[in-house]
Amino acid sequence: MVLELRKAAAVALLIAAASVLGSNAVAAVGYNDVNGRWCTAGGQTEFTPQYLKILRYSDNARFDFPITRYEFSEQEVTVFWVRADGSQTTTIYGRFSGDGQTMVQLPTAQFGERPHTRC
Repeated sequence: MVLELRKAAAVALLIAAASVLGSNAVAAVGYNDVNGRWCTAGGQTEFTPQYLKILRYSDNARFDFPITRYEFSEQEVTVFWVRADGSQTTTIYGRFSGDGQTMVQLPTAQFGERPHTRC
């Protein structure tokens, strides 16, 4: 009986250790991590399957840019979209919080990083 209890305790300890260690694993970023409306200091960004929708606070201008595709990696989302002039471009988002409430538009040659929070 004591031997069985020791075995059960050892198994429980291994399961607990595996769950703690496994909880630190990073899950790949997916569409649900970026989907929806996000707020920034300068406006709002909304991601749908087909459009990148922007509301700029400074002049209340609204833009709907077609999205051609999303690419997902372990830590980032690359959004491929079409500008108003018809040229194609990409924007990369990363540093997603574990609770899904924040992300960062990563810096480019033209712009610094832009933190986003769920609206």
